[in-house]
Parts: sequence; C-alpha cells; structure tokens
Amino acid sequence: MNCITDVKDKITKLIIKAYQNKASDLFIRENMYPYIRNNLGKIEMLEDDFIKDSQMISFLKKAEQLSDFLSSLDFVITDSDFFVSVANINCRCHFYKTIKGRAIAIRLLPDKIPSLNKLGLPESVKLLADKKSGLIIVSGPTGSGKSTTIASIIDVINQKYNYHIITIEDPIEYTFENKKSIISQIPLGKNITNFSESIKSAMRENPNVIMIGELRTLEDIKIALFAAESGHLVITTLHANNAIDALDRMINYEEKLNLKNLLANTFQAIITQKLVTTKEHKVLCLEILLRNNATVSCIKNEDYTSLINIMKSTPGMMTMQDHFNMLKEQGIISKEINL
Repeated sequence: MNCITDVKDKITKLIIKAYQNKASDLFIRENMYPYIRNNLGKIEMLEDDFIKDSQMISFLKKAEQLSDFLSSLDFVITDSDFFVSVANINCRCHFYKTIKGRAIAIRLLPDKIPSLNKLGLPESVKLLADKKSGLIIVSGPTGSGKSTTIASIIDVINQKYNYHIITIEDPIEYTFENKKSIISQIPLGKNITNFSESIKSAMRENPNVIMIGELRTLEDIKIALFAAESGHLVITTLHANNAIDALDRMINYEEKLNLKNLLANTFQAIITQKLVTTKEHKVLCLEILLRNNATVSCIKNEDYTSLINIMKSTPGMMTMQDHFNMLKEQGIISKEINL
C-alpha cells in the first residue's frame, strides 16, 4: 500500500475534504475546478479553485507506484490505475489524459469492509461464503459496489475458515488482515501484467479461494473456469446488467459449447447489483441466480426464459425488477423512481 502522509499537499487536502463531505468520488483535472460525486450520486463542485499542473505532478510523484512510469514531467504513460492511502483514507485512483491535460478519478473507499448485513444482502448471498469450490460472479455497472460485495464475502470466509485466500486485483482496493485465514493480495504490475497469468500462478500456490478483480478477456474466463473446475472457490466481477447478460459475456465466443458446459458445471451464483438513488440515500437493488439442478439445465440448454421464471419463483433467487418492486412496496424506494 502506498501511503501519502503530507496533508499539506493540495490534492491530499481535497481528498480529505471530499471524505468529510461523504463523497464517493473526487475528480481532479489540471487547470479546472475539482468536483465530487456526493452521497446521492450527484456531481458537484468541491472548490472554486483551479488545480494547477504542479499540484497534479506533486501528487502523482508521491504515489510511489507510479514512479516507474515517470520518465519526465510529460508522463509517457497515458493512463494507469493505482491505490493510495491518504491520511488513512483508502483511495482507488485512475490517472488518464484528456484533450485538456492530465486528470485523476479518485474513488474513496470505506474505512472498514462493511458486513453483508450492512450492505443489505440476503441470506442466500451470505451462504455463498460456505461454498468450497465453484464460481461466484458479482456483476453490475461501474460504481455499483461489486468490489465491496466481494470484499464482504471474503471477510466472512476469513472469519470462518482456516483457508489460504489469494486476491488478484488491479489495483488492490481493500486490504485484509489475517483472521482464521491467511490472505495473499497480489496487484497486477511489472512481474505479472494480466489476470490470466496471475490465476495460473495462483493455482500453484495452493489456495482454497481465488478472488479475481475482473474477468476482462476470453483467456481470463477460460482460466477462471478451469480454476473453479479444479476445486477452488473462485470469486470475481464482470460488467453486465443482469444474469442473462453475464452468461452471454461468459460464453459468447467461438468456443461456446465448451465454455457453456464449464460454466454450468462450476457456477455457484451470479449476483447482479445496481445502486438506485433516492432523495435521501442510495439503495442496493439485486438480481440473484443460484445453482440448482434446474438452473444448471437451463444454462446448458440456453433456456433463458425458464431461467428467469426460476429466479422469480425460487426462494433465495430474484430478478432485478422483482426486487425493485419489492423495495417500492416496502416504501424504501418511492413510486415515481424507475429502475
């Protein structure tokens, strides 16, 4: 973990101010005002003071993980992900370039890993921490809390079982303390530059659980499925809006038949989540697909209509729309809000 302790640094001050304002994100662009995404998901200006080029460079240089990429003040690299802790505030950062100059998108992470109860996840999701092998996928759009859900599941496993857990992330977001388990957290970097290589390496390190930050490529998917088939519990994220989209993302390749059978034989759950903004807060809306004989058969036969009906009618499972309607009936989401 890279720690920045100089609280006099301009961008460090902005991170602290964003945290005090309960923002989820801070947007820094040189020669422009800093903005935050507030606790209701709205973009608003944090200060009416331009970010200077020198302030941007100073912060990036303090983030030691970037030092290997800095050959000059012009920055040869065009984008990079990195993790820093600023005044005990954990931040996931993405450095990139725009037509107007350098920019950093900074995600402010919670102080502690929230419990599954606090996240509002049902019992059927909590029980996934007891699975010994197979594939658990948490999907959803960017900013829907996928990493937090996975971290919470890992934390439950860490408290209950004497396991070796390996996490492969780009970048590392939550840092874990060994409880009953030992946890090895591996960032992608100079030595291993992609998830598929990291998964292959992790399988030689005798883990019980492999957490993969994201499945990005066909090779990642194939190696993750192989790891799950080999008796490991594999937990990962995917960008998909619902369970059916997630299935398509996993198998819609030339090797479809083999991938489909591997997925059907190994999957334990596909959880899709979306954050719905109300006037007062954000509400987690879920779709949950779990493994049973019927869902395995539907995946093998690509019978997605029946799969949706099973999710709608089976305890522990739900469609996104049904959960959204339930939250409306409970008065948690007002009737004028649409999914």
